[in-house]
Amino acid sequence: MATERQAGLFGALRVLGPQVLPAARGWAVDTEHPLFDAAAHLLGEHGEEQDIPVIRAALDRLTDEWCGHDRLTEGLARILASTPCASHIDVRADLIRRLRWLTRASPHSYERGSYLRSLLLLDPDKTTGALPTHLLDCEPEVRLLAAQHAPLTDQTRRWLFTLRDDPIEEASVRRAAHARLNPC
Repeated sequence: MATERQAGLFGALRVLGPQVLPAARGWAVDTEHPLFDAAAHLLGEHGEEQDIPVIRAALDRLTDEWCGHDRLTEGLARILASTPCASHIDVRADLIRRLRWLTRASPHSYERGSYLRSLLLLDPDKTTGALPTHLLDCEPEVRLLAAQHAPLTDQTRRWLFTLRDDPIEEASVRRAAHARLNPC
């Protein structure tokens, strides 16, 4: 985010970082506030354990919508990954189920990288086991994550060689494939 140019009011609020938390917490409890919807996203980016209910409620409001899950799930995963394992175990399990479903079902392929990053935080063992097929994904960010984290099986190595040597592959993906194949 530091190198991205932020646009509009929401962008300006994002640049404020954690300084926006007290105000965002106030907006999040006032459904009539014009920044009510933005509040959960800001809390997702910078919030803490106390903000879990607000972020979850915002996710629940998206039940019939396809857009907006990525930033909220990333924020919730970040917070849950930094809290003790026994805390919020039901929230964690629910989020993992939701992320796995979104990874498969979301029509927005560009959000898949976000969902996989969150899953790597919350359930790394099961997620890395599923990553080899993502080496063939249509999204470069997903291929990059898979190239960085997929277990090195014979098939994974073959796909990594293909990615490394593909002249039209993204440079970051080619570098990651090269690094995994040549660790020293």
